[in-house]
Amino acid sequence: MMNFNLRKSLRFIAVFILVISYKTSLHSFEKIIPLSNLNAPERMVIDSERIYVEDRKSIKLFNKSDFVFIKTIGREGQGPGEFQDFAIPQILPDKILVSTANKISYFSFDGELIEERKNTQSDYGIKAVNQNYIGFDWVFIEDYVAYILYDSDLKPIKELHRGKAIIHPNRRRDFFEIHFYDVQRDKIVIAQREGFEIDIFDSEGKLLHSIKHKVKAIPFSKNDKDDVVNYWREERGYEQWQIDSLLKRTDFPEFFPPIQTCRLADGKIYVITYKKIDDKNECLIFDMSGEFIKDAYFPLKMMAPNHACPFAIYENTLYQLIFNYDFETWELHINQID
Repeated sequence: MMNFNLRKSLRFIAVFILVISYKTSLHSFEKIIPLSNLNAPERMVIDSERIYVEDRKSIKLFNKSDFVFIKTIGREGQGPGEFQDFAIPQILPDKILVSTANKISYFSFDGELIEERKNTQSDYGIKAVNQNYIGFDWVFIEDYVAYILYDSDLKPIKELHRGKAIIHPNRRRDFFEIHFYDVQRDKIVIAQREGFEIDIFDSEGKLLHSIKHKVKAIPFSKNDKDDVVNYWREERGYEQWQIDSLLKRTDFPEFFPPIQTCRLADGKIYVITYKKIDDKNECLIFDMSGEFIKDAYFPLKMMAPNHACPFAIYENTLYQLIFNYDFETWELHINQID
């Protein structure tokens, strides 16, 4: 009788024998690549040579050409090059910025620490734009989230947008929220927190364009709510009393929001909605002047109705990290965007 460790090893070898597997359909061509050294990835960013993955208060660096793990950048802690909370990476022209609780850190592309600066103004998620920064501030007492432009010393310049917070003072919470802001080519893009409206600013906070687009309302069904409960139980490991508490104070909507999230890449704005055809999510593509280019569809894997598996877009290609439970490993799924 083959023992468990041997079976597991053989399964692992089988994955790497098929290091790249292809799935073909009428409109798609998928590449699947096992990645090592990942525990609980949350986000990733990609350039022409490297893939940076946020993974449990560190950044995992992979070679983009052969997907080989290179090194771990940072670790949990409060010292130089260490992170206390989410470690959110941003690729700059000459280095990497990592924003975490109370500070921003700059690293070389190879992961060597260059410098660090304290951040006492904004929550995690600061992004550089020219000499300024964009970040956000949660003000739960007054029930709003503000997106704020900061100067080179991280002092507030102006508020770019304010919207309702997902968690309210009476401890009730909305299930969905639109929460997206990012930087591309010296422009700031913010999805407003309600409706389908996306604002494009220059690096000084001047509003250049606004995108408004009509999308079909997608009903939020009982099956969707059941998927949420299953996610809480199976993926988050919540006990029944915790699930019951969440159900009592969570406001589930009648319809999905018009925007799920966005990505900036290749001089374009990719807006992902909840509309699906043949298990593929709709993606509305705009240029940086707000002009609509086209709609596309790709297979975006969701952990829950409000939580996509980590993904990035680069050169009109979707990269997504999905956990393979059979082989107990994270896989990078690569799909061309139609």
